[in-house]
Amino acid sequence: MPAARCSLFFLAWLAGATACGDKVEAGLTGMDIHVSFDGALPVYKLRFSGWMGSTVAFAQDDRPDEDRTPSPDGEKLIVLLTASVSGSVLFIQVDGIDRGGATLGSSGKAVPIEAGRIAVVEIQLGPPRLCGDGERHPDAELCDDGNGRSGDGCSSQCVVEDEWQCEGMPSVCRRCGDQVCSQGEDLCTCPQDCTGATCGDALCCEAAGESCSCAQDCGEPVCGDDICCDGEDDCRADCGSCGNGDCELDKGEDACRCPEDCDPGEGTCGNGSCCAADDEDPASCAQDCCQDPQCGDGTCCPLEDARSCPDDCCATPQCNDGVCCPGETAAGCPADCCETNPVCSDGVCCGGETAESCPEDCCGQDPPCGDGHCCPGETCDPDGCGGCPLCTPDVCDPCCAGCSEQFCSFTCDTGCDCTYDCAGANACNVDCINASCFVECPGGNPCNISCKQSLVDLDAGTVLSGDCACRGSGCHLNCAVGDAIRCPDDVTIACSLLACP
Repeated sequence: MPAARCSLFFLAWLAGATACGDKVEAGLTGMDIHVSFDGALPVYKLRFSGWMGSTVAFAQDDRPDEDRTPSPDGEKLIVLLTASVSGSVLFIQVDGIDRGGATLGSSGKAVPIEAGRIAVVEIQLGPPRLCGDGERHPDAELCDDGNGRSGDGCSSQCVVEDEWQCEGMPSVCRRCGDQVCSQGEDLCTCPQDCTGATCGDALCCEAAGESCSCAQDCGEPVCGDDICCDGEDDCRADCGSCGNGDCELDKGEDACRCPEDCDPGEGTCGNGSCCAADDEDPASCAQDCCQDPQCGDGTCCPLEDARSCPDDCCATPQCNDGVCCPGETAAGCPADCCETNPVCSDGVCCGGETAESCPEDCCGQDPPCGDGHCCPGETCDPDGCGGCPLCTPDVCDPCCAGCSEQFCSFTCDTGCDCTYDCAGANACNVDCINASCFVECPGGNPCNISCKQSLVDLDAGTVLSGDCACRGSGCHLNCAVGDAIRCPDDVTIACSLLACP
């Protein structure tokens, strides 16, 4: 069993047929995670990660770490925890990945932690998840707000961040105290952000006047409930006795309901009466005067937002309300404006922008080599391609594919599909290691292509081999297995177990 990775947990990989009881001492706290998947999926590794809230419980870890592929019938991961985290909930994410790191299947489960108990957790991989696509995976994601950013309630790993709540698809996230009255918040649940309430949310907020105005949430007004609603003037228990010379503010009397007893200005905001005589309006007393908001009246009521009423609510735009109002920019409010109104050269690389379409925003001051984008300032090393070889699991495209009057040397490694045009180079030297390479060498420029095919026996009994080809009068191909094949065009030469391109 490996050494402890932190004070809360450590991991142990067990073979598929090994029983938990054979390996784990009784009385310990943790999880015995059993993972199975469709045997038709070419799963190379199982990728585990664990979360307590938005805190990493254990970092992303690919298993098994020995030289074998996982069994679709069942693999196990033991997670041991300290008893101090008992009562917390551990959310486990599991992805099945192929040799290139692509996700083939995903699942997850939230499991309560109980001191002195190893909980058995059964996980069957389902469809692959794609965090950031706005479609929340029913098991492997706790949220998906349609972007890959953290800090907006739904993290880059599609886990709900601490102190946030997320609902819907794409996920809409809110946090009390962010100065935005979001869906699901009102004066009662989040007075820091809200001055009113939303009728129909199944929450009766008396402080916002819903006892009188929202029978859907609170039921019909009842005489004797100590709340004076319009139409209950004959209910003395709630509304007092108008005409007795006493302005009974605690009974909801004001200059509008009982001018006989109350002088203008004596009323109380929150009594359920929007009284103009007391200078109440939606801006000064939203809980009384915003129960029937009118878009275009110049006041953004709690029941309105920038999406439903931009005329009122964009006058004072609120970042994180989901609407890019006039005057808001991606630089000032990326959560609202990056997806709907990205502007190149504003200093923010939004989701729809790339290093190719907007290098000013997306390349940065120190672009990382190997990120798949050849940014301004990135150059090729004259001795080869040490300056910036770009390679993702699916595409190899070195910067120096277009270098001029240089000797270009680069490598296409395992899992890549590489095409090189050496037209601008004096010479090319390409190492294809268990990969597929095609090299153009026009003009008689000497090209050396080394097709290094590593023969690897897999569990399924298949054999991996690369596929190399080159075209041009100066092309020279070295084949690790078999002889080079001259294709019908009498120019292209190929070597591998595969046919000519």
